[in-house]
Amino acid sequence: MTASVGSIGYGAKLKRGDGNSPEAFTAIAEVRKISSVGSKRGLVDFTNLDSPLTAMEYKLAMKDGLEFSAECNFLPDNATQSASAGMIYDSDNGTVRNFQITLPTALTTKTISFAAIVLGWNIPELNPQSPILVNFQGKITGPVTIA
Repeated sequence: MTASVGSIGYGAKLKRGDGNSPEAFTAIAEVRKISSVGSKRGLVDFTNLDSPLTAMEYKLAMKDGLEFSAECNFLPDNATQSASAGMIYDSDNGTVRNFQITLPTALTTKTISFAAIVLGWNIPELNPQSPILVNFQGKITGPVTIA
């Protein structure tokens, strides 16, 4: 039996582009968890009255970027999260921005890149025994590349 060569997510970074040319990317502060990054394809029904053996016929639809979320320790004055320049700003203003996820260096694939719209943000709870968190939700628009 061969030992796994998989990696844990520790050390991964969600980075936000500045829109300049050349573009610089800054890690969003204190990200705890990133979920659902990628794309999927639906099906288009091409069934017709002449479909063979009365079977449904499908073709793949165009790729659709997933919605993703990033859970962070809430730092409302941090430039990467703030309402004046960060993710909250992007949500309020409908900004389409380039993002990168850099993976731990043990992996051959090191960067996932995509453009996204920040759909919203929320503080899930205020609890005297827990850190104040913020969740940012986004929708990938266009292709997702892995390099």
